[in-house]
Amino acid sequence: MADYKTADIKFVIDQLETINKGSTVLAGRLDLTRLGVFGHSLGGNAALEFCRKDDRCKVAANLDGANWSKVGKVGLKKPAMIIAAEHPEFSLPCDEMAIAKVFPSTEWCEEERLLVSQGWQIIIDKATPGYGLTIRGAKHANFADIQFAYLPPNSPFQVVMGAAKPELIWRITCDYLLAMFDTYLKSKTPSSLLDGSEKPYPQVVLGRFFKI
Repeated sequence: MADYKTADIKFVIDQLETINKGSTVLAGRLDLTRLGVFGHSLGGNAALEFCRKDDRCKVAANLDGANWSKVGKVGLKKPAMIIAAEHPEFSLPCDEMAIAKVFPSTEWCEEERLLVSQGWQIIIDKATPGYGLTIRGAKHANFADIQFAYLPPNSPFQVVMGAAKPELIWRITCDYLLAMFDTYLKSKTPSSLLDGSEKPYPQVVLGRFFKI
């Protein structure tokens, strides 16, 4: 699925290049020399993978997505960011998680946790530069539009929705994405959000995501 999404991104960029060279109202108006990509979950994996493979991409960000494709093993030599939700299922003992049926088995939990932890850390370590942060009170679905929808108490999405207010998670996510893309696509002075000198959100934890 991540490979399909990566191919979709390439298709869109190819079409934008064609439009920019054509005779439509957008011809010559698209600055494709300043191209960045971000996505959520598998889309975040695809954003990083596309940026690894295609020199047209200058910067990428992954919103709480595991990196199943090659980028999660070799990284990328471009500016990259991981914005993660809290993942108690990866911080608590795997035997407890298996008993609670969060994972089918202890072995499954250990492999899944290693995949996510190693993949994220490889991205941050190999990127030039790499940034990683966790938003306390956020869960996986908080990076999708569904967090703003009414959800009945028995909705399965309640399980993957965090305790923090959706508006706050949206604001934090937007601020850090804008800081990332402004810095590396618009050549602005590196944001104080990125280097940690400005900390307007106590919910944000910079650095490693969880220990295994």
